[in-house]
Amino acid sequence: SDGVGDNSDRFPEDPSEVIDSDGDGIGDNTDPDIDGDGVENESDAFPFDFTESVDTDGDGIGNNSDPDDDDDGVPDFEDEFPLDRSVSVDSDGDGIGDALDRDDDNDGIPDYADAFPFDASESEDLDGDGVGNNADEDDDGDGIADAEDSTPLGDDELIPILGDDGIPLLLSSLLAGERSSVTLINTYASLKEVPRVSVGHSPNIIKLLPDGTYAGQDSGDGYRFGVWRWDADGGTLTLEDITTETYGYTVGSSESFTDNFNVRVYEELGQPELEVEELFTTVLSLDSTSQPADHWLMRGEQSSEVYVRAILGVSDTESEQDEDHESEEGYGDYEGPSLNDFLTDTALPIFVNEANLFTNEANPEPPTIHVGLGDIFVPITPEELFGTWAIEIALPKEGRDYGNYGRTVAFGSDGVATMVSGRDDPSEEGLARSFDWIINDAGQVVLTSQENESSAGRIAMTLAQNVRYQ
Repeated sequence: SDGVGDNSDRFPEDPSEVIDSDGDGIGDNTDPDIDGDGVENESDAFPFDFTESVDTDGDGIGNNSDPDDDDDGVPDFEDEFPLDRSVSVDSDGDGIGDALDRDDDNDGIPDYADAFPFDASESEDLDGDGVGNNADEDDDGDGIADAEDSTPLGDDELIPILGDDGIPLLLSSLLAGERSSVTLINTYASLKEVPRVSVGHSPNIIKLLPDGTYAGQDSGDGYRFGVWRWDADGGTLTLEDITTETYGYTVGSSESFTDNFNVRVYEELGQPELEVEELFTTVLSLDSTSQPADHWLMRGEQSSEVYVRAILGVSDTESEQDEDHESEEGYGDYEGPSLNDFLTDTALPIFVNEANLFTNEANPEPPTIHVGLGDIFVPITPEELFGTWAIEIALPKEGRDYGNYGRTVAFGSDGVATMVSGRDDPSEEGLARSFDWIINDAGQVVLTSQENESSAGRIAMTLAQNVRYQ
């Protein structure tokens, strides 16, 4: 007595069963494959429909009748991966969809550096005229046909810099412990052939170490330490600060803060001067896998976060009030405001600059960064050196580690180099403006200062990379 009349009950003598959908003699209640389609019920999206068992996109339509199984907007008959919504095209037929393939045309050049990522016959367009170098009769666009041009690819000799794993050979040797460090000298590339780097920007010198950390120095921002990583899929070098030099800062109420900073409480406390630390994340992206031997040209993006590390002091008004009360009994027991008074979490930033700090309204596109390889140099002759060059010279300065004295330096045939311009005046610090210069056996320029009146005495410098002043 299962409540179902015998005329409708496929199992009139079995109260536990009534229906046998697939007619296999096993009631649906105990049948592991109710519709008899060969797919067990637990794995069957349509256990009562023997024509369907899978619904990849979960739209209620089985794959056998669904015109777009993965619901990626590409009909199955046009989709090379009809069951994977992340990809639909495989241009080179290697079984990896273009959206996931590092090299869509399988020409050995990763897509990020390939001017023609879907054309296996081309990968570079040196002059940017839309015609690949293989088909272009004037690769560098100088008006001289390649067949008649002694330097058809420009004055720089380009070499492949990546290994088969997509990592620059220079960085691979560092990670393998074959080098103790790799020094990068980062500054803006010039829009002109000479000089190759922009005058008026402090270079950022980064020493990469084999353990994935780095130590950096900027003549404008001081020292910084962080971690670096290379992304083989995107051809990017990421430099992420962990700690850097702090500085004093009084926050204004009109600035854009995170929710971590309570500006009302901060103002009520007298807007004390804060010790802050700005940590930068810099991403440098390769445009080409072939680069000059002594430097790379990369696109630059930079963001930052500002953290409060300590309270340095209170306003002058509050300091005067303190002086008035110094003689009062119990004065001095109160240590003043704490970070927890106006910060929700002292481990979180008060400013987050997500926009690319390398760009502005006048220059909205990511700039080209000249990444000098400080461990590699090109020998130079005296005749090539004569003239005025863009060089950043930092010299010892009273009260701090360095002063920014050189921006342009003139090299004379008399063996004297004179600093022509700079932010600081060396004469104010008793520092000589001129240096004796020689070229050593390796072809490097060595500068030796004349006698200085400061405690620094004579200073000798070897310019690490001649490309800095070409």
